Amino acid sequence: MNNIRRGWCPSLFHPMKTGDGWLCRIKPFFAKLTSRQARFIARSASDLGNGFINLSQKANLQLRGFTPEHIQQFIPFANQENLCSLNALEEGKRNILISPLAGIDPSCHQDTILYAQCVHHEIIENETIQFLSDKFSFVIDGDGLYPLTQHHADINLRFYHNQWILQLGYAQQVIPCDLNHCPKLLKQILEFCHHHNYPRLLHQDHTEQFLKETSISGQSYNHSTSSERLSIGQFPQGYHIGIPFGLLNSHDLNVLADISDQYGNSTLQITPDRSIILPYCSAKAHGDLKSFITDQNDIRLHIISCPGKPYCFQGQQPTMHDIQKLIHFWHSKLQTLHISGCAKGCASPQKNPMTLCATPKGYTLILNGRADDKSIYQDLDLTKINSLFLTHSKMN
Repeated sequence: MNNIRRGWCPSLFHPMKTGDGWLCRIKPFFAKLTSRQARFIARSASDLGNGFINLSQKANLQLRGFTPEHIQQFIPFANQENLCSLNALEEGKRNILISPLAGIDPSCHQDTILYAQCVHHEIIENETIQFLSDKFSFVIDGDGLYPLTQHHADINLRFYHNQWILQLGYAQQVIPCDLNHCPKLLKQILEFCHHHNYPRLLHQDHTEQFLKETSISGQSYNHSTSSERLSIGQFPQGYHIGIPFGLLNSHDLNVLADISDQYGNSTLQITPDRSIILPYCSAKAHGDLKSFITDQNDIRLHIISCPGKPYCFQGQQPTMHDIQKLIHFWHSKLQTLHISGCAKGCASPQKNPMTLCATPKGYTLILNGRADDKSIYQDLDLTKINSLFLTHSKMN
């Protein structure tokens, strides 16, 4: 098994060398782009990179094929377009995932954006933030049509049972947190991290220790992670479109900016499911969206893939090429197939019903596991995989 240790996350100021050049990450503030910003990104991706843009699970955009010199040219212009923080430290720590329909969906709590702004302010003002891991992150979940119950960060602020609560990692003990109390509580948590030299807060022990040291009362949290997500297609407040395998090119992004201007409100909302919401976009846009996924039954919605070889140094197989052959044999619309170029499993670190992990000799097939899990099905070629797909579909 090509067991590779997961590394750091790239940012605009700290790009990552990949097989097709340097990759830099744009973190739109609260995952929202104006059509002007979208066109700027598309133009930059084409002029300075290779024109390809990956959507990430953090609702970020990853621009590919840059040179170090081009990234240095890009940074000040990205700053002028309000697409990044003023400095590398703040940009590295600004990992905030917010409900994609905040401010759009009336059933998403009206204070969701205010909570996100509170977190952003703390990132800017609190000096202890510099001691945290660059993977330290926040989720702001206002519930509604697009809940984020399946997503967990170090600090999660959620609207739950008619109140806001703060959850550390995956903890089942949470803290009631109204908007007035939120800044103080965030300061206490960051000071707690600094005092104990905790770069992250993902384990239950952290919550128990924090509650004990601060004498704050917790309460039970047992929210189901199976909440229904907004379907692909038209909905009352806009249009939700899927991006095949989370990969855009500069032309695609320009098209979406044009559609948003013509049929919507000139904004695009990026989601953690590698899809895009066009707020208040009318059904008249349907004919112009033929390059994207507009049907909830599209099988591509159930396949997750990373770029693989040759785009990634760690990639063991050309996943984006192979997926075009495998897609005809994957017929499950109830289960997710994850195709990973290596054991890091960057595109989907969590367990999936079926995972194909590339090896130098083919693929390892893992059932109900992660890309780095062991399996009896090793070094499979595409013909063998297709046969196993057929067997699996008959069993299910």
